[in-house]
Amino acid sequence: MKIPLDLNEAKFLVLGAPRERVDFETKMPVVKDGVQVMSVELALLDGAEWLPVRVSVAGDPGVVQGQIVKPVAPALNMTSRRGEVMTWWTCDGFEADGDAAAAPAPAPARGKAGGAQ
Repeated sequence: MKIPLDLNEAKFLVLGAPRERVDFETKMPVVKDGVQVMSVELALLDGAEWLPVRVSVAGDPGVVQGQIVKPVAPALNMTSRRGEVMTWWTCDGFEADGDAAAAPAPAPARGKAGGAQ
């Protein structure tokens, strides 16, 4: 099941370089319609907190670390496999967010101030 999301007010910061997505069970690259599916780790920002999310997109996402982006047609996908509910994010691509100056910087260590681990 694919659930569309309205994230117009959210900001997304690219946390790292896109990576090829591999199948969890077979460890083989995931290909959709002959195109490699990529995984992009983002920080979902709301102005006060942030949450890491990994989003899958077919083809080159055209993003770089540190860029503020908007996912195009973001969706939360859900399925049941072997009695377990699995969820994952997808989108059709990314657009540069022209309002990047308004985005807060995420905490250096997954929500912990000061980066102490």
